[in-house]
Amino acid sequence: VAAEGSVVNAKFPAPVFARTSIGNFVPETIFSAMAQALPDRVIAASGSTPLWAQYIFGRRRDGSQFAPLNAANGGLGARAGQDGISCLTFPVNIGNTPVEVLESDIPALVKRRELWEDSAGAGRYRGGLGQRFEMVVLEGDLGPDGPLLIGFRGGRYYFPVPGLLGGQDGPNGKLVINGSVATGGGDAIVPPGGTMMCEIPGGAGLGNPKDRNTQLIERDIAYGYVSLAQAQKVYGYACKGTPTPTAATLDV
Repeated sequence: VAAEGSVVNAKFPAPVFARTSIGNFVPETIFSAMAQALPDRVIAASGSTPLWAQYIFGRRRDGSQFAPLNAANGGLGARAGQDGISCLTFPVNIGNTPVEVLESDIPALVKRRELWEDSAGAGRYRGGLGQRFEMVVLEGDLGPDGPLLIGFRGGRYYFPVPGLLGGQDGPNGKLVINGSVATGGGDAIVPPGGTMMCEIPGGAGLGNPKDRNTQLIERDIAYGYVSLAQAQKVYGYACKGTPTPTAATLDV
């Protein structure tokens, strides 16, 4: 039960478009409040809160219209006893829109969708990784009939994903439209040849990073989840060379 007129119980004529973006923060707030009392039952903040998504409107050259939703998730926060999961939305249940589906539906090319190295908050258990997503609108005969109108949802542009119980924060999100840094919550015109790039944060860490298992650190370096420089900085990893992947390392 929330007080009428508060941000989670809005009263007319308060603006409530994309109201789920606010609701996404409620579990994070509860976990933060309960962490000291129930440290074994909490989840650190997630980079996929709020949901990152784009509504993409336009017209094909044959006159037909399209209006798909592209969902691109950040990382789940670290959990008590486990790392977070990469590119998994929370607390809602929307999957990442497959590249093949998006490219089949609209005249655009996805240049990359990749795990974002060093995007997870460090901790005894680290957050799941976020992702980099980059798309270019096609030109010429393969392009749309005019520009695209893209509506953006996302967050964490100014405040990082907060760590829990000594865990470190996840990074800020970043949105670049046609080469210029922007923020979500509005619309943008992207013409043929224009680009959209999102850096969607990973989840926050849980627990002191100095307590992380060395084998887990070496596994993350070997997989490319964490750079050697970052491992040395945030975890105090002492080795200078990049670990060689081994069955023991990768199966941790």
